[in-house]
Amino acid sequence: MYWPTLISLAMMRMVYNVEGIQYVFYNQSETWEKARDVCRKNDLKLASFNETSIESKLQNCSLEGVTDLWTDIFMYTTPYMSLLGCFLRNDLPTQTIKADSLIECQIFCEEHPRFAIMKTDCACLTADSNLGTPLNNARCNYTCEGVRCGGNEAVSVYEIVTGGSVVGEQALSPNVSLSCLAYQCANNSITYEEEDCRENSITLNTDYFSCTFEPEDDCFLVQPTWDDFDWSVQNTSLAEFSGYEPSYYAYVDATGSNPNQTATLISTNSFKAANWCLRFRYLASLATSLNVTLLDIIQDKHESLINIRNATNTLITDPDWYYVEVNIIRENDFKLMFSFEESNESSNIALDDVSMIAGYCNETLTELLNQRGELQCTFGGNTDMCFTQDNMKDTADWVYINNQAILFRAAKQSSILISAFEFQDVSVHICVRYYTFGRPSLIFHTEDNTLPNNIMLTTLCTNKTISIAVKSKLYINGTLSNKSLSEIQINYIKINIIEHSYNYQNETTERQIRPVPDPSVISTSDLRKARCISDGPYKYTNTIRLHGKYLPQNGVPTEVLIYRVNDSTVYWDKIKPTTKKLFVCEKDAGAVNSCENYSPGRPVNDPGRSSEENGIVWIIAIVASSIIFLTMVVAVVVFKRGYVKGFCANRSTDKKENTPNLHLDVVKSTSSYETLKVTRNNTAEGTYELLHPEPATMTPDNEYSYITENAYENK
Repeated sequence: MYWPTLISLAMMRMVYNVEGIQYVFYNQSETWEKARDVCRKNDLKLASFNETSIESKLQNCSLEGVTDLWTDIFMYTTPYMSLLGCFLRNDLPTQTIKADSLIECQIFCEEHPRFAIMKTDCACLTADSNLGTPLNNARCNYTCEGVRCGGNEAVSVYEIVTGGSVVGEQALSPNVSLSCLAYQCANNSITYEEEDCRENSITLNTDYFSCTFEPEDDCFLVQPTWDDFDWSVQNTSLAEFSGYEPSYYAYVDATGSNPNQTATLISTNSFKAANWCLRFRYLASLATSLNVTLLDIIQDKHESLINIRNATNTLITDPDWYYVEVNIIRENDFKLMFSFEESNESSNIALDDVSMIAGYCNETLTELLNQRGELQCTFGGNTDMCFTQDNMKDTADWVYINNQAILFRAAKQSSILISAFEFQDVSVHICVRYYTFGRPSLIFHTEDNTLPNNIMLTTLCTNKTISIAVKSKLYINGTLSNKSLSEIQINYIKINIIEHSYNYQNETTERQIRPVPDPSVISTSDLRKARCISDGPYKYTNTIRLHGKYLPQNGVPTEVLIYRVNDSTVYWDKIKPTTKKLFVCEKDAGAVNSCENYSPGRPVNDPGRSSEENGIVWIIAIVASSIIFLTMVVAVVVFKRGYVKGFCANRSTDKKENTPNLHLDVVKSTSSYETLKVTRNNTAEGTYELLHPEPATMTPDNEYSYITENAYENK
């Protein structure tokens, strides 16, 4: 009696309670924005195609000849933006809007060439807006997801880079939320590349800068294009007996040029307001004119630091390399400029071994040694760059003559030179060129190592690597003999670090990682006015791009994920507001392998089957209902014949009262399936979605990836 009913209920459950997504194919080309609107008007959403085996679920649709379909997965990429600097908040417009991230501020101000941000306060600026009082970059110390966004009463001002991309069309990397524009000097030209700002291969070093003009050296100097004549990098020897032996150097020969013409080198970055040590070497065979100038960024003025006018000639060398070091103490951020100017007479200049290290000169030589891995200690210009004298124990003095350290004319007296640098946990190789006369004693040693020595003109180099574990300086102990003519001359000391027992570079790299963009580095607009003087690795500019699941004010993203029908793969594609493609809508509807072609005027089938499938379902339902009805009629007749009239009448009455209830229960049960509501992702788009990311709809198994809404949430 009950088995027909149970079969009917099971069949109804199979028909109505199957989970899945219904797809509706629209055989009409629309823009991405229009396709989304069409889907919404039909209580659907633009398909994401993030199911597995999606190709089998679309086979019921007529997709012959269809190549690409829109998806609902999109990305917005900002234009290139350069950080102009840090400025006082009170000098900018008082009217601001709230923005939870830098990318939202840019979208709000997308019709403006500039915008300012201070945490969540955003102000749109015009090209002629007065930016107000500039501040040191350290004042803008707020970050939004690693991006600089103002400081206490200070704003970071960004400018949209005009003139299009300098790197060409870049393929979108959906996993990258922040891109930095990097540049490289190679073959006297500048090339650009867009990098993930989180890559550690390109670090932001703000405490150490070097320029040795060696191939692949990270030189921080470039030449402006407006110069009268050029610096060139050479590797021929300029001084035969010099203590300093460069392999490459920058050189200017002004022979034949007109008076007052200039050749300039300027730093690619600005230096933070702090104490700095500038070191460099120069050589001039003729009277020259080299000026070192500081460019104050905050006050917008120039200040002369060093003026060099003489040739670097000595009695025994003609010419020789001179060494210069000077402490720079600044309260404002600044740039550094070397300017060579031709005088009335022919002149030339060579420049090498330039470095800038945060700190005082007497405190930073160890840092210079560790950063470069080598150090040449010479006495050019009669200046000792590496050693001091132990005056407490000395009975004589080292003197500096003809670019040498000399100890003489003091029988049985001694003097010790102590290095200004220190060794620790390193393996080094040391070479010393020196000359002795009259059999004096000369000993080179560290705390636990002593180098051998000779008593003749020689170059002493350690024949094996010296390992120095404990912190130690290098000592040079000279003692003259009893003879009246006894002398020691030291020409140079060269030190090479073979290896650190710990990874110094990794340690410093970790320390050097900074928020981006770095406000001190060069902009692309300045690079257009510069010429590389030596090759080097990639370095960051102050230009960035942001990527996120946002919609600009026109409602059209910059990239959309496209579904390729023929092989069921996806790819990112840059789109325009006028780009049109075919599309498929979807909804959760309790169906499997369900896809139908849209026909105007006919509602979308619910629960999402084709017309043929729905016809079969109705036939099964009618047959099942008929079986139930006939079964109940037969039951009534049997009962009537099997019992007395009064008893049967009562039983019949009870049956008639109960039977409709049983039938009504079935009807109620089936009606719950007939009224299944479509589940939609109503993400309150409209004006809100212009600036707020939608929930992610993708699974880790997808062939593509995306950026979630919290990629730019306010810190």
